[in-house]
Amino acid sequence: MKKIDKELFNAVEYGSPKQVASLIRSGANPNAYNEQTGEYVIHVAYDLETLKLLVRAGADVNLKTQDVGRQNDYGLTGLHLACSFGIEDNAEFYLQNGADIFAVTARTNRSIRYCASQQDGRASIHALLDKYDVPKNIFNYRFENELFESALFDDIESVEYLYNHGSVPVIVDDRNKLKRASELPQISTAMKKTLRKIENDFIEKLNNERRCLKALKEEWQNGNYGFYLVDDTHALSTLRSNCGKRVVINFSSKNVECELETAKDGWQTCIVVGERQYPLFGGEEKVYCIRELSSGEVIYENDLCLANKPIHKEIAEILGVRPALEYIEDRLEELKPYEKIEIVPTERTTIVGGMGGK
Repeated sequence: MKKIDKELFNAVEYGSPKQVASLIRSGANPNAYNEQTGEYVIHVAYDLETLKLLVRAGADVNLKTQDVGRQNDYGLTGLHLACSFGIEDNAEFYLQNGADIFAVTARTNRSIRYCASQQDGRASIHALLDKYDVPKNIFNYRFENELFESALFDDIESVEYLYNHGSVPVIVDDRNKLKRASELPQISTAMKKTLRKIENDFIEKLNNERRCLKALKEEWQNGNYGFYLVDDTHALSTLRSNCGKRVVINFSSKNVECELETAKDGWQTCIVVGERQYPLFGGEEKVYCIRELSSGEVIYENDLCLANKPIHKEIAEILGVRPALEYIEDRLEELKPYEKIEIVPTERTTIVGGMGGK
C-alpha cells in the first residue's frame, strides 16, 4: 500500500474529514485496499462526513471485505458494517447511494437484515431498512433469519417488529425440516414466551391460508369462479369492468360495507374487499382480503382477485393478469411441511435460563 493511502486509512478510521479531504486532493485512492486486513478504506469509515467525502471522491459503496486467510467471515459491504454497528445515519447514506440490499457474506450468508439484528435495541434500524425495501428472510448457513438473530440477543421489541413486518418465526431448512425460533438455545424465559405467541399466530395464519386455498382450488375446478393474480390498480379496475359487477374491488376502507352489500347477491363463499399492508412470505405487500359473507372474518389475504366469469387468455395478457390456479397449487406445495406443526400453549413454556447473544 502506498504511504498516502495508508495515511488515508488512518485519517478515515479516526474520523478526520479535513485530513481526508486533503489526502484525496493530494492523490490518495478513495478505493484503497489493505492487503493485511482485507478491507477497503470505505469499510473503516464510521464518521458520516468522512464517508460522504470518500463516496464523492469515487469510493464504491458495494466493495466487499476480502478473504485474507483468517477464520472470520468476509464479503461484508459498508452497509453490512453500518447495520452491524447500528450506525443508522451511515446505513441510510449507503441506501441512498446505491448500496446492494441483497448482498450476503461469503462464509455464513449473512444478509443486511441479519447484521442489523446483531445487537439488542435494533427495531429502529429495521424500520429504516423497511423504508428502502431491504429484504427479509434471507437465511444464513444455519437456516436462520434476522428474527432468529434478534431472539438470540434478547431483543423482544425487534422480534415483534420483524414478525409484524414479514419475518418468519418458523423456517423449513434444506432437509425439509422445521426450525422454530422458540427452540433456540440460551434464550430468556420472556423471549421464549414471546416467540411461542408469535409462532402460534403464524401457524394459525398458515392453517387458515391452506384451508382457504384448498377451497379456492375446488371452486376453480368446479368452474364456479375465475381467479386471477393482479399486478396493479389499473389492471384490477379493467378486470372488474370486463368480468361483471360481482367482482368486488375496493381501494379504500371507507366503502367496504357498501361493497359488501352490493356483493351479497350471487356470491356463495367469499368475496374480495379492501386493501391493506400485511406481512406474508415476501414481506410487506399490497393484498386483497377475502372475507366470509356471513361473519366478515378475513379468511385469506394475498394479491388474488375473484371474477364471476373467466376471461380469454389474450384479454388477460392485455389486462396484466393471469389465472391464479398455478399460484394456488405452488403455494399449497410450499405449505406442506407446515401441516404437522402444533400450536404450543404459551402457559406451558419451559424456563430456559440466560440471556441470548453471540
